Amino acid sequence: MFRNVLRSGYIVILIFGLSVVGFSQDFTQTIRGKLNDRDTKLPLIGATIAIYQDTAMLGGSAKDENGKFRIEAVPVGRHILKVSFIGYNDLIIPNVVVSTGKEVVLELELEESSIEMEEVEISGVRKDQPINEMATVSARTFNVEETSRYPGSREDPARMAGNYAGVNSTDDSRNDLIIRGNSPLGVLWRLEGIDIPNPSHFAHFGTTGGPVSLLNNKTLGNSDFFTGAFPAEYGNAGAGVFDVKLRVGNNEHHERTFQFGFLGTELLAEGPLSKKNGSSYIFHYRYATLKLFQLAGIDVGVSAVPKYQDLSFKINMPLKNNANFSIFGLGGTSDISILIAEQDSTDWSFGKNDRDKIFGTNMGVVGASYMKIINPTTYFKGVIAASTKNMSNRHDSISSIDESIKTEVLSSSLHQKDIKGHFFLNKKFNKKNSIKTGVYLDHVNFNVDDKRWYKSINAWQEKSNYSGSTQILNAYSQWKFKPLYNLTLNTGVHFLYYVFNGTNAIEPRIGLKYDLKPNQRLSFGYGLHHQTQPFYIYYQIPSDATSISTFTNSDLGLTRSQHFVLAYDYSISNNFRIKTEAFYQQLSNVPVEVNSSPYTMINQGTEFTLFYPDRLTNNGSGYNYGLEITTEKFYSKNFYFLLTTTLFESKYTGSDGVLRNTDFNGNYVQNILVGKEFKLGKKKMSSLGFGTKLTMAGGRWYTPIDTALTRVSYETQFIDSLAYTQQYPDYFRWDIKISYKRDNKKVMHEVSLDIINALSTKNILSQTYDVKNNKVVYEYQLEMLPLFYYRLDF
Repeated sequence: MFRNVLRSGYIVILIFGLSVVGFSQDFTQTIRGKLNDRDTKLPLIGATIAIYQDTAMLGGSAKDENGKFRIEAVPVGRHILKVSFIGYNDLIIPNVVVSTGKEVVLELELEESSIEMEEVEISGVRKDQPINEMATVSARTFNVEETSRYPGSREDPARMAGNYAGVNSTDDSRNDLIIRGNSPLGVLWRLEGIDIPNPSHFAHFGTTGGPVSLLNNKTLGNSDFFTGAFPAEYGNAGAGVFDVKLRVGNNEHHERTFQFGFLGTELLAEGPLSKKNGSSYIFHYRYATLKLFQLAGIDVGVSAVPKYQDLSFKINMPLKNNANFSIFGLGGTSDISILIAEQDSTDWSFGKNDRDKIFGTNMGVVGASYMKIINPTTYFKGVIAASTKNMSNRHDSISSIDESIKTEVLSSSLHQKDIKGHFFLNKKFNKKNSIKTGVYLDHVNFNVDDKRWYKSINAWQEKSNYSGSTQILNAYSQWKFKPLYNLTLNTGVHFLYYVFNGTNAIEPRIGLKYDLKPNQRLSFGYGLHHQTQPFYIYYQIPSDATSISTFTNSDLGLTRSQHFVLAYDYSISNNFRIKTEAFYQQLSNVPVEVNSSPYTMINQGTEFTLFYPDRLTNNGSGYNYGLEITTEKFYSKNFYFLLTTTLFESKYTGSDGVLRNTDFNGNYVQNILVGKEFKLGKKKMSSLGFGTKLTMAGGRWYTPIDTALTRVSYETQFIDSLAYTQQYPDYFRWDIKISYKRDNKKVMHEVSLDIINALSTKNILSQTYDVKNNKVVYEYQLEMLPLFYYRLDF
């Protein structure tokens, strides 16, 4: 494996040499953008905008009547942007990266102060504050540039978020967000204000993660990530929310990005559609085949070659009379064929080693957004979108006597199409009061046909067969009240109604923020959250059914979760802070089997297969509680670190009444991430970055395999009485990232090598039954995985 790292290193050195040119010229770039009121979206005219490098002020900006600003001739490098406006809280944006390849275009918002004629600098010492003004606790802005530096992230937003406190990301094969011991089933993905299907390649229905994300950090704007007690506008989720925004393309100059690496070849284009009205486009496409890993002799877990491609775009068109219209989209396809002749004993990702597996998925969403400022205190926004999610899976069993004899044993075909709409009105009454009220409609068309061949009964069995439609309705209202300049109260209520079986819920939410001092904040959050189950579970056919129109779980209700969070945030300086959050979650109405069993839906959501329990009922329960500690130095003086510790307990009770560990109850997660950047050359036009990350976490719990029963039933069977009593060893991984950037005139080069699991630690992924040798064996996660890319901005 070390030879693989050397091969990648040679490529880095080669491109490093090609990109180094003279250092005699100073390069500059433009920082520009638009400044609005956070609550009304009206432009702010006459603000003071300053650029700092360390403590030295480099210049100010000129403004026009639309709240636009422009600062030209800004030296290449990292800077601090400070925005001040009378009657508003100051805004400080650290670590603004200026390069020759692209202009820096920002859309900024200021929050009006609740006291008269006084500047209260709050956001300047809270650099991770969420974009959503209703967020109180367990929320963080996902800064794309910041997190792209993190080692081991693979340019995947979900894996980047795995560095934050409360998130357990210890499955190298998937990017599931396991938050505070919850199943990743409870995570909601939202794009441009609309809920979207699982944005992952090779993603099964009933999951929210997968091996590779369709989302690409090059097209993302700053987004919000929630780990609990989220605001009332988010519904049908019980664990967390990733609210993703696509950035607006450059509306003055055409710019391009080209990237080539082990994870794909990418092309990004952006620029103006009309300079007169300021409309723009941004488009990104990626194609990947992991054949490069095979050629380099790098093990990626399967002997087959996964293939995938994806694209995303956004067209933005400012309209007259304070309105804006945009069109956006995201989509991708993926497929893999794992053939028995190409397998060996280390293949683990998509199932058993006694069969050919042909698996494919595709996902897409396209939508339109319209925003209109109705008057100086009110604006309206509406988003409509259509989405699709498809999956096909076929298994052909191979005869142990003659491998040329194949028998189809599994056939799955699932298709989901949605038409969605999200409409809301935001009203700011005064400096202290504002409300936001909206509705969310989702019309779902769902088609599933899933059947299995059971050797024990020598017959096919339909697991789910349905074609039809239903609707999910959501409505919400939330109120922000600032009685004092240092006290904010966010309250709201959410309503969820599932038309298919009439289940519904009313969910109160509350958040309180109190600034003890300008650099100390105490916060509390409470939320009641409900969630529907994966669609195909409702249409499961019982094993003794006489008709495929008989469904086992059609009357299944909503899972219920109450979140309580208490947080303390202490900013020691502008660039250094300590944050702690204590949380408790009470889960009820959890689906468990009607018959006495240890099964619970809480443990689902990380599979590469569809799961079919027996008939379910909402009689299960569970709880999660813990403490999170974040110690963070934001990027300054070419250095940063992020230390997160999560201590937690996650338990559940099934229909057998026994209190057990959940699958995800690792008890602790520790991340240590450190990075340093060195400026190179006489004019500091190049930089060399180093980053390292250590991840340590408790092992997952599992149920031992019943070898005797498995041997006679030809299906893996478990010892239910010992459910989740065994634990895998602790997880450990060390990642290293090295990157080199070089700014030439109007061009920026970047070369990066990300070494994942640098020590090739053998972390256990799961257990399986070896049919040929009649024994239980462990399947291990990836060993050392070097990922290289070369990027060009021009």
